[in-house]
Amino acid sequence: MITGLFCAVNFVGNLIAGQALQAGKKPAHIVRLVFSIVPILLILLVLFSKSPFLLVLVLILTGLVSGGSAPIFFYLVSRANDDPQNLPVFVAWVFQIQGLGMLIGPALISWVVETTHSWNIGILCLIPACLAIIALSGRLVLPDAKIRKTPA
Repeated sequence: MITGLFCAVNFVGNLIAGQALQAGKKPAHIVRLVFSIVPILLILLVLFSKSPFLLVLVLILTGLVSGGSAPIFFYLVSRANDDPQNLPVFVAWVFQIQGLGMLIGPALISWVVETTHSWNIGILCLIPACLAIIALSGRLVLPDAKIRKTPA
């Protein structure tokens, strides 16, 4: 039930990020906001790990906030493409990059947990990844739109 709730709240995060993009918010600003809040939530996960109610509440908030990242990357891919025929290739790249993170991330975290015998350290080792994404977010810019001149 908690997993289903996490997924539902994550979907709401997707909708909120999509609405922010539609409202004209810059993708880099949304990424910075999302990945600035996630480390705080990760720290709260460690601090509230003994309280089941607070732990579930923080997990739900983490789902909401982390849901804001995926729409941004699909939006950037769709805008960086001049030829609609290339769009499926670019979307496939986004899925492959997400899949790579899903493949490597859990293995890395489990290795840290096994090595340190601490889930808290495993959770906290995600913070440098969030900071790296914040640092790289300045490179999330849309290419200049081609200006089409129509004959007068």
